[in-house]
Formats: sequence, C-alpha cells, structure tokens
Amino acid sequence: MDAASELTLLKRALRLYAGQHVVDRVLEMKERAFDLDGQVVAASLMFVDVARFQPSADKCEPSTVEQVVNHYLGVVTSSSAH
Repeated sequence: MDAASELTLLKRALRLYAGQHVVDRVLEMKERAFDLDGQVVAASLMFVDVARFQPSADKCEPSTVEQVVNHYLGVVTSSSAH
C-alpha cells in the first residue's frame, strides 16, 4: 500500500471512530499531532448503565439514540445540580 492510500485509510478511520473534527485537527497540527507529550485538560467522565437500553437502541437509528442519550444526560445533569 502506498503512502497516499495509507493516508486515505487513516483519514477514513479517524472520521469513522472520532469524527471529522479530529481529522481536521490532525491535518492542522501535521507532525505535532503525533507527539506523545500529551495535553492536560479538565474533563469529566461518567459511566452510566441504563437498564434494557441496548435492545432498544439496537432497533433505532443512530441519530435517534443520540437524541435519547442527550435528553437523558440533560435530565440527569439538571437534576443533580439542585
């Protein structure tokens, strides 16, 4: 596989798994995107196990699942703020 084909494959994989914004950022940063220095950022991570979610989600379009999850997270975060 030549370099151009590898780059196309990498872009496609990044777009599929991380989104176009990641592809744009990597292309903007060029070689610096692969520096292993890391970056310190403030972040929050929440794992949620919603009962019987997967069987329902499997029957829906991805955009519908996204809307449901976003609604759920909106309700959860507004409720925990009170």
